[in-house]
Amino acid sequence: MTENGERPGPFSGRRLAVSKKTRLAVSCSVLIAVAVLVFWWSGFSQSGADTGPPGRPPPFVGAVACRECHAEKFESFRHTAHHLTSQRATVDTILGDFSPGKNLLKTRNPELHFRMEAHDGEFFQTAVRERFVIDWTQTERMDIVTGSGKLGQTYLFWNGNGLFQLPVSYMADAGGWQNSPGYMDGQLRFDRKISPRCLECHATYFQSKDPEDNSSNRFFRDNFVLGISCERCHGPGREHVAYHRDHPDSPAQHIVNPEKLDRDRQIDLCKQCHSSAGEPIQPSFAYRPGRRLDDYVNLDPLDEQNEIGVHSNNQIARLTLSNCFQQSESMTCVTCHNLHVMERGDLPLFSRRCQKCHEAKSCGLHAELGDRITKNCVDCHLPKLEDKKTKFFTKDGVQTTQIRDHYITIYDEATRAYLDAIEE
Repeated sequence: MTENGERPGPFSGRRLAVSKKTRLAVSCSVLIAVAVLVFWWSGFSQSGADTGPPGRPPPFVGAVACRECHAEKFESFRHTAHHLTSQRATVDTILGDFSPGKNLLKTRNPELHFRMEAHDGEFFQTAVRERFVIDWTQTERMDIVTGSGKLGQTYLFWNGNGLFQLPVSYMADAGGWQNSPGYMDGQLRFDRKISPRCLECHATYFQSKDPEDNSSNRFFRDNFVLGISCERCHGPGREHVAYHRDHPDSPAQHIVNPEKLDRDRQIDLCKQCHSSAGEPIQPSFAYRPGRRLDDYVNLDPLDEQNEIGVHSNNQIARLTLSNCFQQSESMTCVTCHNLHVMERGDLPLFSRRCQKCHEAKSCGLHAELGDRITKNCVDCHLPKLEDKKTKFFTKDGVQTTQIRDHYITIYDEATRAYLDAIEE
């Protein structure tokens, strides 16, 4: 929604332009006539920025403040997917290619294509619609990058205090630009709003301008902390940092150590993002580590979460199907994952963690393969499967990506693929 309550039309961007070649090709009178027609056709609206009153200082301070005392953990953690799941848009954070020829996304609509541009350290998406002999364009800036890049990235832009998803994303499997999830191919839209619940899974903190409305996409533009960072698991750090700057030798105060929480409260930390979007009960970013997450979000039942197959936000539901989890009184996500270190793709490392509970000789393939299997338990028991929920609508049809399933069990097809791979 725009600041005056209207829905952004397809030509409501910051820059509405006509190409130079068209200005030379048609007269002013034709331009005016067509502009009037497009104005009527598109439901054009223009909103001004609503800066609002200054927000209160948030209790969150960001991961850089943690570096003062925890430099080693900071240096390793800042490379993790959690920390990188939202960042400011820069030449280093955007993975898509802006070079000529590679910066275009064509659609099945012959009148519409998108162009990605870089100018003076800023990055833009431009929709170009060739209609009535005129190239009409709408340009929006890439302000925030979401996604670590493992599967892809999507980009957000500010319209006043409203935060919206841009129509073009980067998809790692395709190695280039694709329509963003939620946008149909061939449509000209810039109106997919970002709700607080979306941001709770991609950022540490955003201060809402409408804190009692969990559907509002209006935020203070100077009060946010990007990335899923230290404070999402340890709690807001402002008091902790202030206290220990004055008392550097004191035991930790005003902070949560997740290791001291019981199993359910530890799992709640991960359930914030990996157990369905659910329905918020309390204002966004109100949950604090150590509390019951169920008091803040109505999560979907586990059986409903599992119906969708594999997806990043139902990984806990998948894990709970596993005998490993059901037969353990202590297993949590951190049994397998060290959240302070980038470990993606290190199959021998994860396999060693499996073997803390499972002897290699108990594997049905040990007699045939011996200790070779100790380096890769993962591809047989947690294979990568199609994420059918995240769909990219392209001019060539629907595309999906693959993510690793968290239901630990025996997958016959994955085992056959593993055997075929090692025989090659």
